[in-house]
Amino acid sequence: MRFLIYLAAIVIALVAAHFIKKNRNGKWTELSARRGWQWIGDAKPRIDERLPGGIFVLGRSHTDEYVMNGVFDGLHITSGIYSYRTGAGRYSTTYSQRYVTTPAPQTPSLQLVHGTWWINRKATAIKFPDEEFNKRWNITGDEGFARAVITPQVAQFLMAQGKNIGFIIGGGTVTSWVRGTTGKVDEERMDQACRQLCAFVHAIPESVKSAFPQGFPRPDGSGPAPLPGAPVPGAIGPGMQQPGQN
Repeated sequence: MRFLIYLAAIVIALVAAHFIKKNRNGKWTELSARRGWQWIGDAKPRIDERLPGGIFVLGRSHTDEYVMNGVFDGLHITSGIYSYRTGAGRYSTTYSQRYVTTPAPQTPSLQLVHGTWWINRKATAIKFPDEEFNKRWNITGDEGFARAVITPQVAQFLMAQGKNIGFIIGGGTVTSWVRGTTGKVDEERMDQACRQLCAFVHAIPESVKSAFPQGFPRPDGSGPAPLPGAPVPGAIGPGMQQPGQN
């Protein structure tokens, strides 16, 4: 009897999860259409299969959901909600974050993580003259590339950001994430994540951007084409407001 009750509870939970996701998919689809973006849904392959680094190497039971892409502040953007689980049984915890990514040239790898909620402890952190910066940001990757990217101006930009965020340059993309997102439709939070990534990309020194023939994305929309196999960002329909314009 106890087994049947347990089984029924599982079935009810699965059915409820299915309808919740279906409802959210419908709302996100409407939002993407209104913005003139292309709706993707569940990403295949997932971002952790395309970008092995940062939070994308943690935990198990990975999902990459509510994905869409389009143009924001002149950049081709793909945005979704990535989740993973740690622990087991009643001690398991699911972590979710909004990620935003844009195509970039192939560069050395660089990871910038704010705070101590996740740190790549297998990699030696790159230290900078400002000790307060070192306390708040964990920088790993190619040291020469890191010092070229993180100028005093970029460091100032990073210090002004909130907690539980991170950036990755590498794998042919520039990617950022914000921890604590759910699948609920929240356009303003998504826009904040997009603005954060765009501001970071625009802050990268021109000396770094010009060092790569393919070029980094720029505010005027110039830069690399979408990566091979990546979905093509949706076009802005006639009469639609361009995403990113407020």
